[in-house]
Formats: sequence, C-alpha cells, structure tokens
Amino acid sequence: MLIFPAIFIKNGRCNSHTNQNLPWKLAMEYVNMGASCLHIIDIDGARMGNLVNEESILNIVSKISIPIEVGGGIRSLKDVEHLLDLGASRVIIGTKAVGNPAFIKDVIANFGQDKILVSIDTNDGFVVTEGFEKINAVRAIDHAIEMKSYGVQNICYVDASTKMHTTFSFCEEIDELYNKTNLNIIAKGNISSVKDLEKLKDVNAYGAVLEKNEIQRELNIKKAIEIFEKGDSYGLQEDNWLY
Repeated sequence: MLIFPAIFIKNGRCNSHTNQNLPWKLAMEYVNMGASCLHIIDIDGARMGNLVNEESILNIVSKISIPIEVGGGIRSLKDVEHLLDLGASRVIIGTKAVGNPAFIKDVIANFGQDKILVSIDTNDGFVVTEGFEKINAVRAIDHAIEMKSYGVQNICYVDASTKMHTTFSFCEEIDELYNKTNLNIIAKGNISSVKDLEKLKDVNAYGAVLEKNEIQRELNIKKAIEIFEKGDSYGLQEDNWLY
C-alpha cells in the first residue's frame, strides 16, 4: 500500500497545523522521509473553481523529482493540460466529475487513465463538492461505479464528514467499492493509528493519504512509508507506533 504525504495549500502557505509554512519545504521534508509520491491540494482553487496557488505548485515540482498528484479547482480540459504542463504527474478532479460524464470521458480520452485521479469526497455515504461545502444527492459508491464506466481507474475516497474518522463503516465502504469495481482506491480520513492503516490495507486500499499535523502529535510518516511501502515489519505490534 502506497503512502501519499499530503500538502494542502491556502494563500501560498501550508494549511495544516505544522511548523512548516512553505509548501516546497514541506515537500522536501517528505522526500527526505522516503516518500515516493505526494498528494497536493489547492484549497483556494477548490473553493473558487480555478487554480490559485500555481506558484507554490511550481516551486514544489522544480525542487523534487518524485511524482505528485495535484487538485483543486480543476474544471476544464485546459486546466488538466496546464497542471500536467506545470509538472504534475496526475491531476485530481473532484467537483467537475459530479454530473459531468462527458467531461470525464474527454479527460480520459485526451490524457489517459494514468494521468487522472477522481476524488470522491463523502459525508455519510453521499458525495460532497466545492471544497466540502455542498452535499449532493449522489451516493458515493454509485458515483465511483459510474466513474469506472467512463474509464477512470484511480480514485481518492475521502471521509469528509464532520466526524472525520477512518472507522469500520468507512473501511466497509472501501471494501464494497473495491469488490464492485477493482479500482485503485486511495483513502483519506483521520488516519491516526497503525490499526487504521492495517484496516485500509486489509480492504485492498491502493494507498493512504497522510498529513503532517503537529498539533495532534506529528504523524510518523517516515515509519509508515517504511512499513507499508518497503515491507519493514518492526513496530507492527506497537499500537502507538505512528506517533
């Protein structure tokens, strides 16, 4: 299972409880931890409907060599092409994927499955869009199945509920989704223990997004990468190894 360290950018800064404000410096920290890929979201872009923090993204791709997936405000083929031209390895599409089958088909046809990741943000099993601000009458699993029918192979399944937990119910959704679609599923939620990661691996999650959060005790992303990507088994019996 891949570990995707995350960078959430707002007003050109890291929008997380970390002592590192500059996105490119946080990206370098992740690289030094052994990260093989990064998950980057332009929060301002997601809410405004267009790429906002382009300079920050450029600074990241100019300084690191590992693949990055980038999203936030992607609404057109030109947006996708622009991000790929900036150096993104894969583009994340969320809001625009809801109710726009023609767009998803065009994106896959123009750029290929490997370049696209559809983010399905969920609240109690329903899709939320526009930076988690709008709850839709679309079941998340139905949306994922529809995405596969259009050629999507990679999705990020996000627990965007106010509780923000990676519980049995969330894992059960991922398990059902995998069994119905065989998609590459990257999970994002409040992942806070080895048990959470083990549950996700057990239900065939392709990857997990982890955020460095020093207010809630810094996640030991380096150790997560060592165990779940590189196969080191030490620490698996220690319930609090993640911190």
